[in-house]
Amino acid sequence: FQIWRWFTSPFVAGGIIGVLIGILVFGNIGGQFERTFGSLAFAYLFMLFNVLANVAFTLLVLLAAPLVPHMGLLSPMNCANGVWVSVLGFLVVHTQRSQTPSMSFWGLCNIPTKLYPWFLLLLFGLLGGSFLDNLCGILVGYAFHYGHLRRLLPSEQRFQQWELS
Repeated sequence: FQIWRWFTSPFVAGGIIGVLIGILVFGNIGGQFERTFGSLAFAYLFMLFNVLANVAFTLLVLLAAPLVPHMGLLSPMNCANGVWVSVLGFLVVHTQRSQTPSMSFWGLCNIPTKLYPWFLLLLFGLLGGSFLDNLCGILVGYAFHYGHLRRLLPSEQRFQQWELS
């Protein structure tokens, strides 16, 4: 068990295509969150989303490993890798707060806004992406949106003090 992977996993890339698309999506959503919360608060949320998604991933793997032993889920290198874990978490918060009824998927089709993260989860799963990693990111996004992570967040005044120092 290598706990440091919980903190370094967002910086591990699964492939160049995933990284490029993640940067495009995250650049847009990340910029909005940084303007709303501030740079340090955004960085804190980014790491919090990743660590919590990895904790959830580890717990789910420990529960699922006895059910599907042939998948090798208990590998010490198994964690929720890549930037998509937090991208999907932030996307959940963005879509749940949005008043827009639908979002365009690259101009190809419109997806109901509230279902957009779930659509991406299914799409990535069909394209060979890790379903469990991305699911954990989505679950953390919902936990943040519904206020279940409030106790893990410093106060707004604390973030403002950090920004000014």
